[in-house]
Amino acid sequence: ERNGVSGIWTSAMCGPRRSSPLGVQRLLVSALLALSLAPRSVVRCLQLTDELQRFVTTLERYARTRNDIVFVLDESGSIGEDNFPAEMEFTQLTARLLTVSPDFSRIAVVTYGSDNKLHFDHISGGGSSMCGFLSEIEKIGYRGGGTKTREALEYADRLLQNGRYEANRIIVLISDGQANDGSKPQGIARALRGKGVIIFAVGVAGINRAELEEVATSPAHIYMLTNFPYIKEVNLDLRKDIRENQWDSVDASKCRDQSGSCDVNAICGCGARGGDYRCICKEGYEGAGTNGTCRRCKRGEYKKEIGSENCKVCPDHSTTSDEGANSLDQCLCIPGYEGNPGSNVPCRPIKCAKLSDPPGGSTLPHPCGNTFGNECDFKCNEGYCPYSCNMTQVLAGKLPWNSKSGVPRVCQANKQWSGGQFICDKVRCPALNAPSNGNMNCSSDTFEFGTTCVVGCSVGHNLVGNPSLTCATNGTWIGQLPRCEVVTCPHLKRNKRMRVSPPECQNETMPYGSICTYTCAKGWRLVDTRRKIAVDGTRKCLENGKWQGADEQITCQDVEPPVIKNCPEDIEVNNAPHSQFSAPVKWDEPSAEDNSKRASAKLISPNYVTALPWEFSIGEHLIQYVARDDAGQESKPCSFKLTVRDVEPPTLTSCPEDIILFSAAQKVNVTWKEPTFTDNGGDVTVTLDRPPGRFTWGPPSVVNYTLRDASGNTACCTFKVIVKPYKCPYLRAPRNGYVTCDADEQHCSVYCDDGYSFPTKPEPIYRCKQRANKNTAEWFTFSGRKARLPWPDCAASTRSPRVNITVGATYKTNSCQMSEERMKALKARFLEVFIKKMGHILCKRNHTCSVENVSLRCESTNSSRSATATYGQRVKRWLTKRQAEDGGEEGDFNLSFSFDLPLDTDFNATELIDSCEDCKNSSLVPPSAVEETALTQAVEQALREASNETVAQTFTNATLVGTTHAIKATCGRGQVPNGLLCVNCPIGTYYYNSSCVSCPIGTYSDREASETCDRCPGNKTTLDGRAGSVSECLDLCAPGTWSTTGKEPCTACDPRSYQDEVGQLSCKACPPGLSTGYWGAESSSECQGVCSPGMYSLNGLAPCKLCPVGEYQPAANQTSCLKCGGGLGTRNTGTVDKSDCVAISYCNEMQPCANGSTCVDEATGYRCVCPEGLRGPRCEENVDDCEQDICHHGGTCVDGVNTFSCLCPPGYTGTNCETNINDCASGPCFNGATCIDGIDKFACKCAKGFTGK
Repeated sequence: ERNGVSGIWTSAMCGPRRSSPLGVQRLLVSALLALSLAPRSVVRCLQLTDELQRFVTTLERYARTRNDIVFVLDESGSIGEDNFPAEMEFTQLTARLLTVSPDFSRIAVVTYGSDNKLHFDHISGGGSSMCGFLSEIEKIGYRGGGTKTREALEYADRLLQNGRYEANRIIVLISDGQANDGSKPQGIARALRGKGVIIFAVGVAGINRAELEEVATSPAHIYMLTNFPYIKEVNLDLRKDIRENQWDSVDASKCRDQSGSCDVNAICGCGARGGDYRCICKEGYEGAGTNGTCRRCKRGEYKKEIGSENCKVCPDHSTTSDEGANSLDQCLCIPGYEGNPGSNVPCRPIKCAKLSDPPGGSTLPHPCGNTFGNECDFKCNEGYCPYSCNMTQVLAGKLPWNSKSGVPRVCQANKQWSGGQFICDKVRCPALNAPSNGNMNCSSDTFEFGTTCVVGCSVGHNLVGNPSLTCATNGTWIGQLPRCEVVTCPHLKRNKRMRVSPPECQNETMPYGSICTYTCAKGWRLVDTRRKIAVDGTRKCLENGKWQGADEQITCQDVEPPVIKNCPEDIEVNNAPHSQFSAPVKWDEPSAEDNSKRASAKLISPNYVTALPWEFSIGEHLIQYVARDDAGQESKPCSFKLTVRDVEPPTLTSCPEDIILFSAAQKVNVTWKEPTFTDNGGDVTVTLDRPPGRFTWGPPSVVNYTLRDASGNTACCTFKVIVKPYKCPYLRAPRNGYVTCDADEQHCSVYCDDGYSFPTKPEPIYRCKQRANKNTAEWFTFSGRKARLPWPDCAASTRSPRVNITVGATYKTNSCQMSEERMKALKARFLEVFIKKMGHILCKRNHTCSVENVSLRCESTNSSRSATATYGQRVKRWLTKRQAEDGGEEGDFNLSFSFDLPLDTDFNATELIDSCEDCKNSSLVPPSAVEETALTQAVEQALREASNETVAQTFTNATLVGTTHAIKATCGRGQVPNGLLCVNCPIGTYYYNSSCVSCPIGTYSDREASETCDRCPGNKTTLDGRAGSVSECLDLCAPGTWSTTGKEPCTACDPRSYQDEVGQLSCKACPPGLSTGYWGAESSSECQGVCSPGMYSLNGLAPCKLCPVGEYQPAANQTSCLKCGGGLGTRNTGTVDKSDCVAISYCNEMQPCANGSTCVDEATGYRCVCPEGLRGPRCEENVDDCEQDICHHGGTCVDGVNTFSCLCPPGYTGTNCETNINDCASGPCFNGATCIDGIDKFACKCAKGFTGK
C-alpha cells in the first residue's frame, strides 16, 4: 500500500530476489494477490515489456485521484475492423488500472473516423460505476471512415470543459497515427497540454509513431499496442486477481442475480476496478455480505470501509466502547494507559508525578515507583509528627516519629496519587511575644524545636533578666522571658517669658522619648543668647537620662514686624478745572499694630508729599506707607494707586470758519490757517483727514481736525470747503435720490432712487441765476419764478389702493342747442369710443366705466350771459321744446366733456408704458413718474379722440380749446398722494394736515411717515430745519467757549476773558489787570491776580504759597520755585533773588536736634539721626521699653533710654524678677532639720527629737 492507496504494479512480488528498478523485466501482479491473499495462495506472475511497464507506472499515478477521462478511439479505415477490438480491450485494461467511480474517475468514450461519435459521457452526467462503464463499452461497434484526429481531440476538449474543477483532465488517444491531411493533431495537442490536459497516446495497426509522440504528454505516456493477444491476456489476469478497494452502491437486484439477497447491514456494490456485482458488508460489519452473514465488529475491533475484509483488532492496550466500531479513532486506551491510536500514538502506561521525601521524613520504599498501581508509604524523623503534632501527647511523652503512616498512597488512572499530601509537622514551642518596649529576634518565626530567641530592649530602656531562650524537642522553652524598664529625665525649669508645654514637663520626671517645648509669646522668637541664632526650643529626653539641648542659653527676642491696618483702596480723582493738577486730595491715613505697642505708619512715597491734603499732577501716583518698630523691623508696605484722570479735552483756541470760494476753473488750490489749541495734560495728537490742496466744484468737502490728548479725550475742529463756479447756495442731494447738473453746474435736476418718490413734485430744472447789481446768485426756475428750496427729499412710495382720474375736454362752439335725448346719446357715444380705445386696460369691471361717470357742461363765454347747462347723472332740461325745434340760442359757448374714472387696484400700465415714447427718456420722465405719465398721455389721447368724434356729430363748427386731467389718490396717515402713488413723508419732515411739514430748528425726524419730530437732547440744536438724524443736533457752545453761530465747533475764551453762558457768539473780558491764567474760563470769579515774586501756585494765580527754604522765584505768575543748588540754601521762605542763596549750617545756627541726637545739614534744611530709644523729627520722644508682662511675678517696670529695670516683689530677683530667692541658702534650720524654701519665706522640718520653727 503506497501512501494509503493500493498499488497495481510491483517488481518485488515475484522471482527469487528484488528486481532492479532499471531491470528489463517487470512483473504484473494483482494488488489483491500482492497485499491481502492468504499465505497459502499461489502468486501468479506475468512478464511485462519495458514499454508497457513504463506506460502502466505513469498511469498508476491516477489510480486513486479524481480524474475526468475521455477515451478517443480511432475507427478509421486504416485501423480496420480486425484491429478495433484491440482498442476496446486496451480501453478496458486502462480503466481497470484506475478507479472508475463517481468519486474518482469519470469517463466519456468517443470514436472517430470521418466524424465524431459520443457513445456515453459520464463526465457531465455525474459519473458512473465500473459496471456501468463495462456495460456501455460492450455496445460500441466499428464504423470505418477517414482519420480526423484533430477534430476528435477538439471534441474531447469540449467534453472536458464540463468536468470537475479540481479533477485531472486526461485524454487517452488510441490510433494508428495516420491522421488525414488537414486533421493533423499536433497543434491541438500542444494547446491542450498548455491548458494542463494530460494526453496518453496508444498506437495500433500500422502505427505512425512520430505523430503519436508529438501528441502525448511525454514518452512515458505512450504505448505501441502491437501484440493484441498479449494485451488480452494481461487484461484477463488483471480482472481475475483484482482486489477491490472501492465499491459503488447499485440496485440490489444486480446482486440477487449473482449471489442472492444481501444482508440488511450490507449493500449491493459494483467493484470500481473489476466491475463485478457483490453483496458487501458496511463499515463496522464483517462477513460474506449475503443475507444473515454480516456481523458487527467485536468490542476491541473496527472496520472503517465497505468491503469484504475482516474487522481489525485495536492496537495494544486499547479497545472500543461498544461493538460495530467503524473507525480507528474509536479505539481508546484502556484505563491506566494513555495515547491516541487514531493518530498512530500507541497506548502506554500512565505515570503519576514522582513523590519526594517530605520535609522531616522519607518515603517507604525509598525511592517509590510512580507507574499506575504503584504504592508509597511514609515515616517522620525524630522531632516530627505525621500530619500534625498533638502537643498534649508529646508533652506526655508519647513520641510519634520513626513509624509508618499506615495509609499508603496509590498511583491512579487519572495520574493522581490517592489520598492527601503527607506532611511531617515539626514540634513547636508556645509562641513568644517580645516584652513591652522590647524586641525579640528568633531563628524561626514558627517556634519549632531548636529555635533560639534573643530578647533586647528598645532605645531608652534597660533589660532586666536573661536575654536568651531555646525551644526543646518536647515543646518547652529553656529560660525565662526578661522585661524592659524605661529611662527617665528630670523636670524642666521655666520663667515668666518662656513657657513649657506640655505642663507636666515642668512638674515631674519624664520618660525617655518625651518631647517638651519652650515657646515665646506671639511675635517673639526663641534665640540662643550666646550664638545669637534662633532655636526651636524642643527638648527631648535622651537614652542617657539627659535632655537634648540642655546646654543652650535661651531667651525670647522680638521678631514680629509691624502690620499696617486700614490701607486705603485705590483712589481716582479728576483734574481740577483748567489745571494739570487735582484739587487738594486727602485720605484717612493707615495705622500700625505691633506686639511691642511702639510702631507707627509713615508715608514714604512720593517723597515730595509733606502733608495732606496735597495737589497731585495728572497721571498715576504710587502711594506707599511703611511702619517700623523699635527692633528696626519694617512692615510690608501699604501700597495703593492714586490716579488723577484728565477729563478735559484739548481746548480749541481757534478754528477756521467754512471756506467758500468761487472759481471759473473747476479745480483750485485751497489753504487755511491751522487751528490752535491748548491742553492741560501736555502732548496732543492732531489727526487731519483732508489736508490743504486742490479742491473741485461739487458738494462741500468736510475737513476734520481731531485733537486727542494722552488720556484719550478728544476735541474736533470741523469746517467745510466749498468751491463753486457760481454763487448759488449749495444744496445737498435729496435723501434716497440724486442730483444731475450740467458741466458748469448752472442747471440741475433732482431724481429719486428706484422705489422712492417725491412727496411734492420738484421743478424739472433748477437754474443758477446772477442777481442784478449784486455779487450773489440764487436758484430760479425757467419760468423765472423763485424756486421753492431746499428741493424735497425722496421717501418710500407705493401704489395707492384707491385712485380716481378725471379727464376733460373743452370745445368752443356757437351754440349749445340740443335735446336731452341728444345729450344722452352724446354721452353714450363718448363712452363707447373711449372704451374702445382704453376699455381693455381701464374698464375691466363694468362699474368703473359707465355713462353715469360722464358729464357734459356748456357755458357762455359772454360774461353778461349766465346761461349754463350741466349734464351729469341728472340732466335738467335747459332748452324748451320750442327752442330745440327752432335751433335754440346762438353765440360763443364753451362745451366741456368730463369723465370720472376710478382705477382698479390691479391696474397694469405695462402696455401703456411700452407705447409711451417720452417714458423711455429718463431725463424727461423720472422712473417714479413713468406709470403716471404713460397713463395720463394715453387717457388724454383717448379723451381727445372720443370727444372729437362725439362733438363732430352735432357741432360741426366746434373747435377743441384744450384738455385737462386730474389724479386723486387716497393715502393713509403719514403719506401724501403724488399721482398714482402714496409717498411717505420723508425723513426730516412730519405729517400734518394732509401734507409733509419740515421739522423746525432744534428738532429732527429720523424715520419716514412720522407724525411728530423729536427734540434734540440736552443743550443741542440744529443749524437748519428738516434735520433727519440726532447726529445733526449740535451742542450749543458751552460756558467758556463761543462761535459765530453759537453752536459747534466752538473756540475757547482766551486767558483774558471768560463766558458764563451757553450758545454765545463772543466772550466777556476780565477786568483790567486780572487774568484767568488759562483758556476756557467760565466765570468772572476766575479772573484773579497773579502770584508775586517769591511765591507760586499750581496755575500761577492766587491763592499763592511762599517758596520753601532752599528755593527762590524772581518772576510773577509762576507755578513753581527754583532750587538754589550747589549745596546752598536760604535762611527764610519766600526768597525772591538767587543772591539770597548762601552757604548755611542749619545745625550750628538752629541746633534743632534734642537729647544728644546727631544733626545733619541738607540743602533744604536738616535731618536728626536719633540714638536707640529715641524718635521724632528732633529725637524729642523717648521710646517706651516697658512692654506688657516684661517684669514677672508682679514686678514693676521702670523705663529708661533704650533700657528698662524691674522692681521685684519680696522673694524674687533677676532681670525680669524671674528667679525665686532661695531662703534656705543661709542655713536657717538647726539640729539637722530639713529646710523647705518658699516665696520670701522658709520652713524647717525638724529631725526626730526636736521641735521649733
